[in-house]
Amino acid sequence: MPGINVNEFLKASDTQIIPKALLTSFSNPTELDVCTQTLANTLNYFATNSSSIGEIIQYSGRGMNDLGDYDSCRRLPEKYYLLVNLVLSGFMMNFGLCLPNNCSYGYMTSKTTYFKELISDIVGVNLDSIYLSMIDSAEMSKTLNQVTKGPVITLLGIGLVILIVLVSTVMDYKEYFKENKKGVVSSLLWCFSLKRNIKGVLSTTNRVDPNLEVFNGIRVLSIAWIVVSHSFYVIIFVPFTNADQALNDMIYATFLTIVKCGTIAVDIFFFLSGFLAALSLYRSFKIPDRRNAKCFVMTYFHRYVRLLPFLLLIMVYTIYIQPLLADGPMSYAADDLREPCLDQWYQVLLYYVNFSATFDQFCMGWIWYIIVDMQLFIFLPALIIIYCLNKKVFYSFMVLFSMITLVVPLVLSFYYRFNISNVKTDNNAKYDSGTVIYIKPYCRGLAYCLGIILFVLYNEGNKEPEKRGISGIIKDAVYNKRAVRYALYTIGVVIMLIVVYSFYFLDAYPDKWNDAFGALHIALVRPIFIIGLGLMMYPVLIGRGKNLLSILGYYVFNPLAKLTYGVYMIHLPVFFYLWISTLQAEYYSISDRIITSVMLLIFCYLISFICTLIFESPIVQLLKLLVDSESPKSNSVKVLK
Repeated sequence: MPGINVNEFLKASDTQIIPKALLTSFSNPTELDVCTQTLANTLNYFATNSSSIGEIIQYSGRGMNDLGDYDSCRRLPEKYYLLVNLVLSGFMMNFGLCLPNNCSYGYMTSKTTYFKELISDIVGVNLDSIYLSMIDSAEMSKTLNQVTKGPVITLLGIGLVILIVLVSTVMDYKEYFKENKKGVVSSLLWCFSLKRNIKGVLSTTNRVDPNLEVFNGIRVLSIAWIVVSHSFYVIIFVPFTNADQALNDMIYATFLTIVKCGTIAVDIFFFLSGFLAALSLYRSFKIPDRRNAKCFVMTYFHRYVRLLPFLLLIMVYTIYIQPLLADGPMSYAADDLREPCLDQWYQVLLYYVNFSATFDQFCMGWIWYIIVDMQLFIFLPALIIIYCLNKKVFYSFMVLFSMITLVVPLVLSFYYRFNISNVKTDNNAKYDSGTVIYIKPYCRGLAYCLGIILFVLYNEGNKEPEKRGISGIIKDAVYNKRAVRYALYTIGVVIMLIVVYSFYFLDAYPDKWNDAFGALHIALVRPIFIIGLGLMMYPVLIGRGKNLLSILGYYVFNPLAKLTYGVYMIHLPVFFYLWISTLQAEYYSISDRIITSVMLLIFCYLISFICTLIFESPIVQLLKLLVDSESPKSNSVKVLK
């Protein structure tokens, strides 16, 4: 929001903003309507009406993000709970009130403008553009908790799948499938067996090229980076009693710089996706007989179906199950999360919602990565076929795609004066950088292109010496000279550290850089980080860097890497559940956030493991059973898997 700094607002306002607003409003009433008369009498006759004022004070919040006593207020026959919600520069602040029934919800909402002006006067900050709303949390919970056909059908469907899984597992343990391998029904049922699927998920079998196991560790560390980053960024909407300290740490604490740039972990997944998808498709399309329409179509079908189980599961949970769990002051959030999905579900399933909705009105906003990755993948099969047929044309297309994904975000960022600083607020807020740049494939595709380029270096370098060209020269130099490898490691680490520190620089020194630097930072910082990572990975891929491979390629990372897609899809719904079930604000500290992040990461892995066995693994087995063997199949196409 232009001209308003959230941190300054929090410091300027003492812990009694809303109480002051209410007391000022009701102590000198100009219109003695029912609500005003009730509160005026309560205040004026405190001595004779101490129980009423006592209940209001006892069960209402006393400071910003103090939600009061929701349960106790609901039990009072003549009182109801009202949540006051303020949104300032994207940050949410809340306050709980226990009010007499005479102060109806309709009356309170009619005074929204007055309260906003009053709060502005108290804190001395112009809040004309602040979003302030009143929410009857108890009534909202009742509405959301109503059981309709949607939740019933959803729960019955999930129950049916679980029943099939249990029956199949029992049959597998009874060795029924060994005796009836050729039966169609038995073959279908066997796909749901936990005994079979647990072995598949927990398998630590190496790839054809053991050097590629380094990707497992990178996936696991990247998903952990994302979860930890989001765990800290919940200060945007989850109430903390010391929100000013939380915000101050996010802006100025050097230690949390790695958290602020956590979105780079998504670019790592784009990078890995470009490499692994290109490698998988090349292994299929290098055979001339597979370059046909049938194989081409089955490539898209296979990828679409592989992504579908978790996508559907999280969507039906958001629309039908999550609202049933909402009960508390923050229950309104379940409706806010559900509402976009009611209109956009088909846009999500058709993978174009990032072009039809703004980022702040996005159904399950965190799935933008899955959407963009699919959109980038659309062009890849044709590109790999071109690579197999004519490498010069392929290189021309790669240069063109790379230039587009580099220039477009640079031009848009500079034109709209975007920046990603939490402090510098004089940029153009008329347009949303998240919608214009962050979730668009033509702005996020450079990391994907870099992954394809790494595939080319890897693939060409493995060919016969006379066919390798410049890739062979690069491979020989890195493979045979230790100094070159150490130089790549050093340059890669330095590049990544500089990128990470740049996020701290944006907030700590907001007056030291201009719009041009902000645009360059948005457009270049992510691909530069990926280049640094690629420099470190390349020696491992060609058979060097055994120490790094022994760490990131450790066999434990193999099953964990298979669960990363589920963890990504699940972790924010878990955060949101904790949000909508919040009864009282937490006290923020860095140590608590770290502990919470680790616990949530472990919990999300457990849930991902269960959901993978029940919903995703059966789909994988069915694909192996039903999809023609000539279609390209690879578990590595889906990078988060």
